[in-house]
Amino acid sequence: MAVPAILTVMDSAGRVLRTEDLSALAQAAERLREAHRNYQAQGWNCAPLGGGRLNFMAEKAGKRIVIAIRPRAACAAPGVSR
Repeated sequence: MAVPAILTVMDSAGRVLRTEDLSALAQAAERLREAHRNYQAQGWNCAPLGGGRLNFMAEKAGKRIVIAIRPRAACAAPGVSR
């Protein structure tokens, strides 16, 4: 099955920390909203979603991460956990 998009979590240095395959593009926006809620519940200070953006930044204890929906081709990184 082709995976059209991936939810990606990156640190402030651009290193990919985690990825999650998304089986349908229609699922992407809802999955990003869910990730936003989950990070907030874990105590992260999350930038607001909106404006059709497919990413947000979150900060906690001096750490900054970016959570984004990316096209599958942009995320081919060997050795990254999923």
